[in-house]
Amino acid sequence: MKSYSLYTDLVICGLALPLMLYLFPIERWWGLNPVFFLLFVGWLYLTYFGYKYYILPRVLMPHSRRMRGLMVMALSVIGTLVFASYPIHTPWEGHGRPRPLPPPAWNMAPPSPHDDIPDLPEWGMRLNQQAVWLYYIIVVMLCFGLGMEHRASCLRMQSDRLENERNQAELALYKAQINPHFLFNTLNTIYGLLISRSEKATTALEYFIGIVRYMYQNAHREMVTLSEEIAYLRHYTELQKLRTTDVHDISFTYHTDNSAYALPPMLLTTFVENAFKYGLSADCPSFVHMSLVQHGGELHFSVTNSIARSHTGNSSGKGIENCRQRLNLLYPGRFDLYTGPGDGDGVYNVSLNLHNPTP
Repeated sequence: MKSYSLYTDLVICGLALPLMLYLFPIERWWGLNPVFFLLFVGWLYLTYFGYKYYILPRVLMPHSRRMRGLMVMALSVIGTLVFASYPIHTPWEGHGRPRPLPPPAWNMAPPSPHDDIPDLPEWGMRLNQQAVWLYYIIVVMLCFGLGMEHRASCLRMQSDRLENERNQAELALYKAQINPHFLFNTLNTIYGLLISRSEKATTALEYFIGIVRYMYQNAHREMVTLSEEIAYLRHYTELQKLRTTDVHDISFTYHTDNSAYALPPMLLTTFVENAFKYGLSADCPSFVHMSLVQHGGELHFSVTNSIARSHTGNSSGKGIENCRQRLNLLYPGRFDLYTGPGDGDGVYNVSLNLHNPTP
């Protein structure tokens, strides 16, 4: 922004104002009164910088220093009035109004008061006064135009910065809502294995340590590789399998073309958590099937699970809604998410498609 303002000043002061002085016919001022000409040109440059860097920032900003800007503006008008009142005269020559020829000697007649020529010096002085105000108004209008454009640009940058900060705050909030829920469910599983004195408790604890390490190392990263996220989901799935029986059917299949494909950490966790939480029944046959396919810049993830009777109608959907909001922030207009009944009664399905042109 500073370099842009510098370039604007160079163009205005080095090109626009000299060109304006050249196009308007005031070059005669240099021959009649060079001191006045130099002072007036300096006044135009002072007007430009005064309006741009002092008057406009105070007049356009809603704060207590606005009155100072208005006072300086009034002083600039008074200064221009002084220049316009300076008695510089323009001779008749060069204005395209030829002097009338004297009458022939044989037709001499007494002069008539109606044949008097207008007072040329006064007419020339009025023209110079109009030129002074014209230059001043042009410079002021130019400054106001640049000032309004600069103000609009600053407002856009401020709006973008606030929007980015809001998005980052919301993302942090969604992560904070995901992690404690996940930890609670996982500790519940390990606690159940420990109570039952299962031999699987040690394996479950190893999986849990690996999952916590992943969460700790990647919670503050914006992106992780798909291979890291798949390993995390595999550990989570294996951990959940340790508390299941033969009546449960759990599977996780995946296929990737690019293991370095980038995506936000723990983006898919909510869908997997909900599938295990609401899809498995303690004593009835139930299932959780997960599938992940990545090809090019596209990623498809689906979860299909049975709906346990004990959880029918009890899901608040808060986790799914948080994940949808997170997707709106990270992939605006570049994702498709369906959550709802699947094929058959008592089946719930989640389908997520990410359209990422830069995998």
